[in-house]
Amino acid sequence: MPTVLESLPQLKRLLQAAHPQLTVMPGSGVSPISIHAIMAQLGPCGLREVHMSGGGWERGHSVWKKPGFGMGPTKEREWDVWTSSYEKIHTVRMVLDTVAL
Repeated sequence: MPTVLESLPQLKRLLQAAHPQLTVMPGSGVSPISIHAIMAQLGPCGLREVHMSGGGWERGHSVWKKPGFGMGPTKEREWDVWTSSYEKIHTVRMVLDTVAL
């Protein structure tokens, strides 16, 4: 699936065509780095909400690891944990709060 930055032209058309009562909420790639480009392109078209996990993979600390039974998405991340980051979410929120809506 494409990320939000790869989908900006399609999202822009969707926002321009959407009924005012509908909410278009981009996700998949919203981060402190991408939020500026997202808002520059989509803010003027009426974007009011974004979806983000604000996270990343961190090393898991489980001591009970059954061989061959991982919990991660790949063998390399078999015991890692996806964790949301307050700092990432807060940074994106600060950018959104400064955009004239």
